[in-house]
Amino acid sequence: MIGVYAYRDNDPGSSFGVTSLMACRLAAWAVGAVLAGEPDAQSDMATTALGGRGARAGLEVMLVFAVAALLTVVFLAYPLGLAAVGVGDEFDPAVRAGDVVAAGLGHLSCAALGPVGGPVAFAQAETDAPAGTVTGAVLVACASCLVLAGALVAAATRWAERSG
Repeated sequence: MIGVYAYRDNDPGSSFGVTSLMACRLAAWAVGAVLAGEPDAQSDMATTALGGRGARAGLEVMLVFAVAALLTVVFLAYPLGLAAVGVGDEFDPAVRAGDVVAAGLGHLSCAALGPVGGPVAFAQAETDAPAGTVTGAVLVACASCLVLAGALVAAATRWAERSG
């Protein structure tokens, strides 16, 4: 993320589009690391206590959304905080409310999905959007991320229930 803001006069759409892809990858890595670090015995106990693999999948989805929310806050707060305290000219043109709304939606959607399909569509839509706007393409890309995430969660839950 620091590399994105190493230079001044960043375009808000392009910058937030790139950091949304970073959030996607970091969310996938962080959730994977947390789940891989859990000992098998603890995982089995938690799964049993929750009532099976389907309920366990729901807990893992909550972890994904918590990580997505945290990354969204970080990826938006850092550059906006720098701009607010007057540390250089982070953005040119200046960030508008629509830029922040689109970036927030994109970061949440991309991080919730992980590194599959939709985040690239969001990054492209956000880069192409006029400054200060939330375009239909941005909303469709966010929706596609959420639809893909929902499909992946449904498939994972079904798989978990079948494998016992």
